[in-house]
Amino acid sequence: MLSMVCDVSIIIPNWNGGDALGECLDSILRHTQGIGFELIVVDNGSSDDSAQEIRRLAAREERLRAIYNDENLLFACACNQGYEHSKGRYILIANNDILLRDDAVSSMVEYADAHPGVGVVTPRFCGLDGNPQEFYRRLPNVLFVFAHYHRLGRLIDQLILKNSLSNHY
Repeated sequence: MLSMVCDVSIIIPNWNGGDALGECLDSILRHTQGIGFELIVVDNGSSDDSAQEIRRLAAREERLRAIYNDENLLFACACNQGYEHSKGRYILIANNDILLRDDAVSSMVEYADAHPGVGVVTPRFCGLDGNPQEFYRRLPNVLFVFAHYHRLGRLIDQLILKNSLSNHY
């Protein structure tokens, strides 16, 4: 059992994460300081050595809990499974290939605590080169919805507009 108050539950869905998963989990454990957290890894029936890596790390790290599925139930289901087992005041869902640095989770918890009206907090995403990456999109407009969800709209966008509607979104 966790001895500290659980400020945040970090949920990592995994399917065949390979070496990236081990690096991800290691970075979370090294770069999450000053707060109570639990790490919940949901393995979706990986056929690589991911499940063994999770078992190895869980044996020596009390903050890590694992859920093992026999088959790939996909990302959303794995997130929901992790959430059902979570105890944190906050939930952080992350891909199995992220690398943390600079106590990013602690900073997000501090911000959320200081701004109770805020519903979602995200870190700055950077590539391996350290340059920030954008991860947001505009809200879709009527033309995008037509070009994306209607057969005729997809044809017009692909054949005549050379995917300009889809690419603009």
